Amino acid sequence: MVETMKIALDLTQAGLPIELHDAEEFTLRLLGADNVGIIPDYLVNHRAAQEFEKEDKVFDCAHLYDLPRTNRILPFVTWKPITPQRPMIRL
Repeated sequence: MVETMKIALDLTQAGLPIELHDAEEFTLRLLGADNVGIIPDYLVNHRAAQEFEKEDKVFDCAHLYDLPRTNRILPFVTWKPITPQRPMIRL
């Protein structure tokens, strides 16, 4: 992300126009204020952030087992409640 922003700054300093989509995403990621989505083992990380709501500000995902148990992030992990699925009973 930092390299991308350095390239963008160099292009603008050279007088070339750039178009930056989702400036809020870049800002949050550079400041370390974005959220990382924890996904189930069976999901692939590629585009998994699309499974989260826009207001969650999740731009990157990881599997819980990818985080070492000594990681300082673990105390900040929160889980959203899920709606239990009930079987349809037909009479």
